[in-house]
Amino acid sequence: MSSSNEARRAPVSTDTAGRDAPGTATGLLCIVVSLAREARRRASISAALEGAGVDFEMLDAVDATDGFDPASDPRISPDRAPHLKAGECACALSHALALRRFLDSDASHLLVLEDDAIPTTAFARFVHDAHYRAFPMLLLYHSRARVDRDGGIELFDHIRARRLVMSCTAAVAYTLDRASAGQLLDANWPVRALADWPMDLSRLGARVLEPMVVDHPPRVRGQSSLQAARQAGGGRPRRRPSSYFTPDYLRRRWRKAMSVRIS
Repeated sequence: MSSSNEARRAPVSTDTAGRDAPGTATGLLCIVVSLAREARRRASISAALEGAGVDFEMLDAVDATDGFDPASDPRISPDRAPHLKAGECACALSHALALRRFLDSDASHLLVLEDDAIPTTAFARFVHDAHYRAFPMLLLYHSRARVDRDGGIELFDHIRARRLVMSCTAAVAYTLDRASAGQLLDANWPVRALADWPMDLSRLGARVLEPMVVDHPPRVRGQSSLQAARQAGGGRPRRRPSSYFTPDYLRRRWRKAMSVRIS
């Protein structure tokens, strides 16, 4: 756990030598993961990013409804988790392709947004002041996040970066440095797990923003084709009784007891 004196204002960057001054987004590659058929979503996120002055690339996500077969795709591991649906494999593969695109570039940091992300008014300042440089991974949107009980580090305007104690859910908006992107890709190439997330993010030193600088539409029935596929398939398998006595389960229980949930 972090000591309580960590709750201070963070510097904008931890590696300014040889880099551009704070206030620019140089060195940042922004990728929007979006299905090619989602014209309305693409138009919405494009307008939001252009309004924020953030350059971006649109990555055509893998479409599970367009002939995608996880069983015959070499980018999908044959020993993947058995409960993964085709849509979940497609989503995880899309995020993995974004990581590969980043690692093939010269950019120092990556910003990934799903096409239904809703940048808030604080998002532009977060990007242009280069706060993404201060930590290996930052989740700008998150769900079910459990963090250290200390207050975290203030970045600006009462927005704090708080340390994750275990993986949360939602890969709607996040930033990564090259080392973290490499570890995430190694953990899920070929794809064998969900996009959110194939490894314990606390091992990356990941933090979440509180309050979040990216929002997301309310989750309602019919909004998400991925969620509909999960429900049609019966959801996740039930935990076996014996799993409640494993060291991993006991560690998770301890982490929960020593943390606080903020989303």
